Amino acid sequence: MKKEPVSRTIYYESSEKLLPKWNKWIDKNAVLHTFADGKGEIVLKDSVTEIGEGAFEYAKEIGEGEVKLCNEVLTSVVIPDSITEIGAHAFKDCRALTSIVIPDSVTKIGEWAFTNCKALASVVIPKSVTEIGEYAFSDCKNLTSIVNPDFVTKIEDRTFEGCSNLESIVIPDSVTKIGRRAFAHCEKLGPVVIPDSVTEIGADAFFG
Repeated sequence: MKKEPVSRTIYYESSEKLLPKWNKWIDKNAVLHTFADGKGEIVLKDSVTEIGEGAFEYAKEIGEGEVKLCNEVLTSVVIPDSITEIGAHAFKDCRALTSIVIPDSVTKIGEWAFTNCKALASVVIPKSVTEIGEYAFSDCKNLTSIVNPDFVTKIEDRTFEGCSNLESIVIPDSVTKIGRRAFAHCEKLGPVVIPDSVTEIGADAFFG
């Protein structure tokens, strides 16, 4: 007899800001989610206004007598329009994450926010985003394309380093600086059009 998938629950400590503490879980009013057959989706409720530093980096999900790292099963995240900031390390090492919808309300993506999300294939960064931190998408091995929003002025150090399948990148006229090793080891990256607005390119920006 086939065993039915087990639904699992993630709890967070605040319905306004997702910020985990070791071995404690967060207010269930903040999160809707399902985990079944080794895959999971998290839907953040409108009461959440900020995804705090490391929110899912060390989060765990509890099943039938077992504890697994959230980053091993989380496949998709839906972020509500109430979110304005994705904090540093928020989804770092969520290796099963394949898709994420970033709403127009978000203005900042923190450093290391999606580092090592190896299954993440594409990201649309809305025009509302004005700041993307260092290492934000580094080592996203499956990422093939990125469109940077019109109001980002800097591509920080190592932002896309190690995105070995990245084939195209659009750099808007608002960018004045491309940081050190920003696109290092992006072996499949095709020709990049660098706008006249760029006045500084860091060391090894396109190395490898």
